[in-house]
Amino acid sequence: MKNKDIDNFNNIPVSFHSVKKQGSAPVPLSILDVATTGRGYSSIEAINNSIELAKLADKRGFARYWVAEHHGMPAVSTSSPAMLLSR
Repeated sequence: MKNKDIDNFNNIPVSFHSVKKQGSAPVPLSILDVATTGRGYSSIEAINNSIELAKLADKRGFARYWVAEHHGMPAVSTSSPAMLLSR
């Protein structure tokens, strides 16, 4: 019995067909960012670092750049991904 979510010819998930393959990774790679802060780092610095990471991910051919949404966590600056992505 074949799994309808797997392309049995290429043995990759069907959901990856819409992602343009770049580089030599066997599957499209993504980044999940939480814009962490810590001792010696402000929220503004964390957000600026996340923006630079997103630019680098784009240049390097990553398929997607995800931003996590966490509330009430002092070490995380992404309680609103939409605000981060609007920059």
